[in-house]
Amino acid sequence: MQSKKKSAGLRGLKTGKASDSVGGLKSATNTVTQIEKPNKTITAARIIKTAEVVAKTPRQVQRVLKGEQKNDKVIEVFMRIEEGENILLDAIKKLVPFN
Repeated sequence: MQSKKKSAGLRGLKTGKASDSVGGLKSATNTVTQIEKPNKTITAARIIKTAEVVAKTPRQVQRVLKGEQKNDKVIEVFMRIEEGENILLDAIKKLVPFN
């Protein structure tokens, strides 16, 4: 029973598997996919904001984004929120040099 508790606590940790690295270096594909995909937390926040604007539940917004349902208004609002946040992030990156 004690081993189950340990494994449950370590679930969120990233393990260094042999398939993830080559000669001690992370593969470039893992880095590229992490950069291209938006953070799940950011996407969840955008879904919640969209749901509030269009008076739908977050689950309904998720279904529309996955293509299970059709609602052009939801897609339009989500894209506007996403574009607006991306413009703000670009402006912040120009103002604050992180390098």
